[in-house]
Amino acid sequence: GGHSSAKVVSGPEDPIYGEVGTALEALGLETVSIHSYTQQVVAGMNYKLKLAVGDEYWHCTVYKPLPHTGEPAVVTEDTLEKGKTESDDL
Repeated sequence: GGHSSAKVVSGPEDPIYGEVGTALEALGLETVSIHSYTQQVVAGMNYKLKLAVGDEYWHCTVYKPLPHTGEPAVVTEDTLEKGKTESDDL
């Protein structure tokens, strides 16, 4: 199926941080917050994220494999888009 409609993140206590936090840590950014995201069920879960990084926004896709694999969530290669705005669609 397609991606869900965008969900705005309320803050660091939002469950999305538990789902994709380790993948975002791999970006090596000191401060990053998730502004909003969509999700798509595949053989696991794809999350399209809008990240607030300083005074700009970035988009990326994080793939989280099915739990039984034991594999961590990862930022999908070549999906990081910098220079976005808060109003840009995911």
